[in-house]
Amino acid sequence: MSRYYPIVPLFCGLLLTGCAKLPDSYGLYQEPPSPWAVEQNNARLRSIESFIQAGKGNAAKQQADLINGSELTSQQQTQFNLLYAQILLSFGEAEQAISKLAITEIRQLGATDKIKYFQFQTFAYSLTGNLLESAKARIALDAFLTKPDERKKNQGMILETLGLLPESDPFLDLAKAIKAVFLAVHSRHNSSGSKPVSHFYDTKQATPAPIQ
Repeated sequence: MSRYYPIVPLFCGLLLTGCAKLPDSYGLYQEPPSPWAVEQNNARLRSIESFIQAGKGNAAKQQADLINGSELTSQQQTQFNLLYAQILLSFGEAEQAISKLAITEIRQLGATDKIKYFQFQTFAYSLTGNLLESAKARIALDAFLTKPDERKKNQGMILETLGLLPESDPFLDLAKAIKAVFLAVHSRHNSSGSKPVSHFYDTKQATPAPIQ
C-alpha cells in the first residue's frame, strides 16, 4: 500500500495547479481589455455621444450594440450605461432606462455627467408616474447646479412635483413634510435676507442637496 503514497502529493499538486487559473467561462478570471480594445471603445463612445447630440437615436443604438461589455474598463462601462440610458429615454423606454441608471457607478462620473444622470433619472421616473422618486432625483440634482436661475427653476419643479402626489400615495405625508421644510426655509430667507442653510437627503445615495 505504501507504494501509492507518493502519488497523493503529486495528484494534489496537479489539482491545485489546474485550479490556479480557471477558464473565463467560470467568471472567476477575466483578462483586462487590451489597449487596442480600450481605444476602439473610446472612439465608439464618442461616436454614440455625437449621434445622440445630433438626434440620431437609431444610429446611436446601433453603435452601442456593437460594444462588447466585457471589453470595457470600469470607467467606460459607467459612461456606456449613462449613454445607453439616454438612448432608451429617447425611445420612451423609461423602465429600462431606470434599470440602466441603477447599475451606473455615480462616483465615477464627473460633475457634468452627474447632472445628466439625475436629469435622466428625473425624466425617467416622471414618465413612469413615480412622482416621489422624480422629486428625489431633482433634490439630488440641486446640489450640482451652479447657476442661480437653474437652481430656482429646479426647486420650483420640486415643489410642483410634490404637490402633484395623489391623496392615496402612501408617501404623501413624507412629501408634505419635505415641502413644508422647503417653504419654511425660503420664507425665512425672504423675510430676513439671510442665506438659508438647509439640506434634503437622498436616502439611496446618502448625499446632501443644500437648498440655496
